[in-house]
Amino acid sequence: MAGKEEQLPNRDELAVSLNEFFTSVSQMIKSDLLGSSNQLALLEKMNLRVAEEYKGFGDVASGMRVFVEQLKSKSGGFDAYISQIENIEHQGESRPDCAFTMEQISKDKARCLSDRAQVWITQ
Repeated sequence: MAGKEEQLPNRDELAVSLNEFFTSVSQMIKSDLLGSSNQLALLEKMNLRVAEEYKGFGDVASGMRVFVEQLKSKSGGFDAYISQIENIEHQGESRPDCAFTMEQISKDKARCLSDRAQVWITQ
């Protein structure tokens, strides 16, 4: 019987240790779940705040879309002027080439006339 009495205090210590262990594990799991729950609550509050801040942006975006459409319709009246400006620009770009060609032709004609004049003088 003496052996059984010695085992009972060991069993009580083992039971107490296991109870403390499971209590600690339980508290750890509870705190982890509470932390996750707090994070989700914070995320929900942040989402609600962002939703409130961006609530009015839909109206602003639709207003801007209408404004852009109005600008597009107004800019259609400038197409004729834009084509005229591009035509003038093209003419301005081609004038130096034309002037160079005319200068070459003038030089050739002047040389030809000079040659003819010398032929007449020598005759």
